[in-house]
Amino acid sequence: MGCHTQQIAYRRPPLTMEWGRYDPVCTLQNYTNVWEDIIPLLTKKRSKVDMFLFRYVFQAVLYAIWKERNGRRFGEDQNHASGIIKLVDKQVRNRISSMDHRCNSDYKGVMATWFSLR
Repeated sequence: MGCHTQQIAYRRPPLTMEWGRYDPVCTLQNYTNVWEDIIPLLTKKRSKVDMFLFRYVFQAVLYAIWKERNGRRFGEDQNHASGIIKLVDKQVRNRISSMDHRCNSDYKGVMATWFSLR
C-alpha cells in the first residue's frame, strides 16, 4: 500500500503542492510527499483544531486523488488540479459546517482557521 500511495503522490505534483499549502502547522520547509515521513506528521501532538484540519485535509486529498485515478481508469475526462482543490476545500467547509460546536467548544475556531489558510 505504501509504495502505491507514493507513486500516486509523485504523479500528481499540483496536488502535492496544495497539500503543503493547506498544512495548518507545518511550514513548507517541513513539507514532504514521502509516505514514511507523512505518518509521523499525522500523529504529531498539536492543538485539536490543527489536528482536525491536518487529518481531515489529508483524508480529503487522498479521496480526491483516488476519485480522480478511478475516473481516469474508467474513461472519464481528466480534472484540472484547481477543480480538485475546490472539491477538497468544499468537503472541508461542509464537514466544519456540520460539526456541532455547542457540544464541543474545542473546535469553535476551526472555520476561521480554515479560512485563514485559504
